[in-house]
Amino acid sequence: MKTIYKGFELRAGVVSLCQKINVAFNGEGAHPVSVIWSAGCQTAAINGYGRITMADVRDDALVSRSMFERYCGFAVHELLHRKYTNFSVRGTGDYVRQLHNACEDIWIERRGIDSGLVGNIEGLLTSLINGMVQEALTQVTDWSDPRQYPFALAVWGRRYANKVPVAQGLETIFEEASRRIDLCNNSHDTLKVAEWVFAQMQSIDQPDQPDQKPQGEQGEQGEQGKQGKQGEQEGGQGGSGEPTGDDQGEGEGEGTPAPASASEGAGKAKRPASCHARVANAEPTIQAPENCEGLGYGYSEERGVTSADDHLRSAGSRSYSTEIQVPAKLRYEVKRLFDNSGSESFQLNRKTGALNIHALPSVASGNVNVFKRRHEVEGVDSAVIVLLDVSGSMFMGLIEDAVKTTVALLDTLDKAQVKTCLMTFGDKVAVQKDFNVPTKRVIGNLSLIGDGGGTADFDAVRYAQTLLFKRPEQRKVVFVITDGESGDGVALRAQIASGEALRVTTIGVGLGVDLSGVYSKSVKVNDSSDIGSVSFKQIKLAA
Repeated sequence: MKTIYKGFELRAGVVSLCQKINVAFNGEGAHPVSVIWSAGCQTAAINGYGRITMADVRDDALVSRSMFERYCGFAVHELLHRKYTNFSVRGTGDYVRQLHNACEDIWIERRGIDSGLVGNIEGLLTSLINGMVQEALTQVTDWSDPRQYPFALAVWGRRYANKVPVAQGLETIFEEASRRIDLCNNSHDTLKVAEWVFAQMQSIDQPDQPDQKPQGEQGEQGEQGKQGKQGEQEGGQGGSGEPTGDDQGEGEGEGTPAPASASEGAGKAKRPASCHARVANAEPTIQAPENCEGLGYGYSEERGVTSADDHLRSAGSRSYSTEIQVPAKLRYEVKRLFDNSGSESFQLNRKTGALNIHALPSVASGNVNVFKRRHEVEGVDSAVIVLLDVSGSMFMGLIEDAVKTTVALLDTLDKAQVKTCLMTFGDKVAVQKDFNVPTKRVIGNLSLIGDGGGTADFDAVRYAQTLLFKRPEQRKVVFVITDGESGDGVALRAQIASGEALRVTTIGVGLGVDLSGVYSKSVKVNDSSDIGSVSFKQIKLAA
């Protein structure tokens, strides 16, 4: 069994696992869930629509088995929320909602374990929370800080978890809350427990604070602003937005405040300043926006891929010409880059090998190199995906040249015996031709290309690279034909670099634009008629 995985393997495994757990928890008729990989999320969350948000990983990241198991724990936890949580139940104020999320986490895990939904559910959840506890113990500076209380409650309520220090005065509150959670039947009941906990915290006697400035000098708003800024710097949970209605998210969080030792003692508990206080280190309640699978929010293969017909016009609509004479220079250069024909020859004048009869007459003159040896050079097989941008900006005079350029590339690659796939991308990605479909069969569809909306180039490149990771060919290349209006150049550059680390080359083909600022390998095409003059020699493809 593998002990190290690549990031793209982790993502594929987790997505598949989520679907299987969903069916195991809710039956064969359960509505599928979707998984969104977000760079802004540090742990995981789910909302009422079954959208699970998880911390993203680079394709080329090295993932240990323990990290893989941690993601499995996240999947189990979030799908317990889907089975048991009423997402429309919300507390008043961020702090109460954080306490409620902690109580809800305890309750759903207890129900899942007691029901034995999967055989090793307690082991997975124990490993998950103890990993968070271990991190928190090395990072939390002050367990008497009210911002730590929701996380501490969530830990203490898990009877199978290693404990964290709690401030003096909180242990009895947490023990009673744990007992009350045992009596809960739904999310309304867990909210009542959270409100009871908050009321008990409000009654905690406060220590003397002689150096505190008068409210007129600092004010509640200024203090909250300071706490909010600190919470962002200390990096709570990848965002703790304020959920609304059925789109409320429930999540699993981890303590990630400023580094320090937790062995110094927690000190006396302090009363939370306000029910709206910023909670930096509690388990998060993450709102998953309606369009969080889109550019800027995260990546979801399930929600980011659409059908080929979505990017095609009806037969009676305006069509684009696909007639083009592929220049001989282009055919020659592409053939040199992708030729899979291997070669063989004989190396003459060897001291050993097969006897070269043509050299026998020279034996009399003392020649001993009368043998020959067969020399074979194996061809390099290749797989190429062509990504054609069909966003709105492409239909301002560029799309016809783009179609012709696409046809020229596909035709030339086919003649070089290269396995090819064609995708179009706008707001979403569509496969127009998979690797097993002849190019001639889809040429007619290219003449009916339609406006696909935005420019989800990051999603398109990531999806294309993910497909190529699974291919058996030695050389793997993505051609992106675009006008260069990237939705997120920083994310796209990182994705291209991640693919390069896994031996997938991504080449930007700019239509009248220089793409070198985003694509490390790129060419510029002014129009389809001069594509043959483009020097593909400058592109150093991986062997």
